[in-house]
Amino acid sequence: MLTERGGGGFARDLSSNFLRKLPQDFLERTVHNLGDEVELKMVWGSSWMIPLVRNERGDVFFEKQKWCEFVDDNYITQDHFLAFKHVRDNYLCVIIFDENGIEIMEAPQPRSCCTSPGDSL
Repeated sequence: MLTERGGGGFARDLSSNFLRKLPQDFLERTVHNLGDEVELKMVWGSSWMIPLVRNERGDVFFEKQKWCEFVDDNYITQDHFLAFKHVRDNYLCVIIFDENGIEIMEAPQPRSCCTSPGDSL
């Protein structure tokens, strides 16, 4: 189900001080479509359930510990840019862009500090 205003989304630069905070205009469009937890779904199929927390002013944030797990699991760095699309109730599609603005289409692979692409020894 989409919100009355046709869904919506938002984007986040990881250098933002308000990285975990959901934008107010996004919340106004989706307030009836978000519960206490959202599913963040990647283009390659992986997903994470992230609780939403509210402060005394009514601001809504991704819960810190689960958000950090999501960031770590996807090897997200300050050079990445994230876009979130509200697809339906409690479900956000996440698109990750690299430092050149190119969409990352495959799950990140862990890399050893001692090997680099092309090393054969």
